[in-house]
Amino acid sequence: MKSFSVHAAIVLAVTGACITLAPSASGAYTTTVSASGFSSTDGNVNKSPFDVTETDNPNGSKSLVSSGFNQRQTLTSPAVINAFAGGDATAFASGGTLKAKLTTSAYQVDTNLFTPRVTANVGASFVDTVTLTAPSGSSLKTGDPVSYKVRWVLDGVTNSPYYYSGFHYRLGILAASFSVYNGSELKAGTGFNLPPYEGYTINSVFAIDVPYTVSGLVGDSLTVSASLGLGADNRSGSILDGSSTSYGDQSTLLDFSNTMHVYLDPLTNGLSLSAASLHNYASPEPASLAILSLGMITLLNRRQR
Repeated sequence: MKSFSVHAAIVLAVTGACITLAPSASGAYTTTVSASGFSSTDGNVNKSPFDVTETDNPNGSKSLVSSGFNQRQTLTSPAVINAFAGGDATAFASGGTLKAKLTTSAYQVDTNLFTPRVTANVGASFVDTVTLTAPSGSSLKTGDPVSYKVRWVLDGVTNSPYYYSGFHYRLGILAASFSVYNGSELKAGTGFNLPPYEGYTINSVFAIDVPYTVSGLVGDSLTVSASLGLGADNRSGSILDGSSTSYGDQSTLLDFSNTMHVYLDPLTNGLSLSAASLHNYASPEPASLAILSLGMITLLNRRQR
């Protein structure tokens, strides 16, 4: 068996009247990635590590690619694969942005073999420091009340959990969250989990756009963080597909490689945001946003059909 999981962390800060990048922003900016999991076709757990490539990018972001982990069981003559369990994954974490994708598969030709199984986890997270500032020429001063908007955007495609041998098992797991803190005070935040036990449904679409209007003071230092975690547990066997139970092979798709974003936009004239990562937290321009919104509506309509 083999398996993987990924996590990433980032810390940043932002400046700008619309959002001006500050070359000397205060705060922390870090990223990390990792992986773990297993696959098996013979009833044993193969704990040898699978290949994972981790990249430290020049801008402080990190990315991870699993080249694949798999088990194959073959007949000696002829050499035919009659059982398989494996998958692959990618993850990326940077200031304000998370991406992750996970695919796994388990199947067998001979039902008398051990049940192939693969489990895997992949994820990403960032933590950033964003300071509310009044740049030179602004009428604002430290301590003045201001307001800003926070948006959390998540979209992706996944298939749903399945029912195996009389017990509920999750085919796919999605857990995502974000938060904005001023010291110990929560200013904005929410989380989302893939609802369990929906049957076996391919290509469910999730398009989430959560806006918050937040009050603060010039000089506030905000901790902005977000996490995205994906998981899979596949095995051949009895499944509940719609209203009937049958024998089948299993595969999982959790594709959130399009992205997860956190945006921050000043609402008070003269207010700037300063990120330690120098990431621009501004929302997309109106034209780009209209295109994005249309895409989300289309995806949601597909899910409802």
